[in-house]
Amino acid sequence: MLCVPVGIFWFVSSDAADQSQLFCRNPDYVSADGSPVQPPPVLLPKDFGRSVCNPRPDQTQLENEEIKDSLSQHTKEWYSRHLVAACEPALFDRSQVPVAAKETVIRFLWLRTFDPTVIVRVHLKEDGTAMLVATTLTGLGGYEPGIMASRIERSLSSGEQRQIRQFLERSKLFEQEAIECDCCGFDGSQWVFEKTDQDGYKYVDRWSPGSGDIHDFGILLLELTGWRFREIY
Repeated sequence: MLCVPVGIFWFVSSDAADQSQLFCRNPDYVSADGSPVQPPPVLLPKDFGRSVCNPRPDQTQLENEEIKDSLSQHTKEWYSRHLVAACEPALFDRSQVPVAAKETVIRFLWLRTFDPTVIVRVHLKEDGTAMLVATTLTGLGGYEPGIMASRIERSLSSGEQRQIRQFLERSKLFEQEAIECDCCGFDGSQWVFEKTDQDGYKYVDRWSPGSGDIHDFGILLLELTGWRFREIY
């Protein structure tokens, strides 16, 4: 399935400072000579992506635990490569800092196998203000991430904030199971949501949701970027 974003690669909103923001300067991610740190840091917690279900019921419990550990590590490294390329912070680490708990941060990582990665992060602050940061990469979600292609940073209006808060309150999205037993498939896309606030860190990871709250919340966040997509999957 081909689904190419329209007008995505060179778009930077009027709220963005300048094109220099497309270069990551985080010393944890980039060496002094400008090359990426190798291996890339893992930005997700230890148990991220670890299923509670046995992937191979025909094998022993020990063998299943080893498979689950391997799948979890693969998932963390895959997702982290794209987050690092977008110069994104580690939200789990942030949740361990008391001062950071004064705001709610939500991030949507949209990894489509054959299309550029999109990341949308929202900060809902204690003083009633809010900020949106959205980034696209040159690489495809199922492969290497490439580099930053475009980035938006802008304030959210009170109406936009209200949409987000009301959706989260109604849907209880982050009270769902983090991952499902029948979680994956060939190609398609991963819809990964993280949240950190005064209650700590939570995440939800789904494969190609065609409907439902997870799908609808992803659409809401994508619409806030102002970018258009010919097809969503």
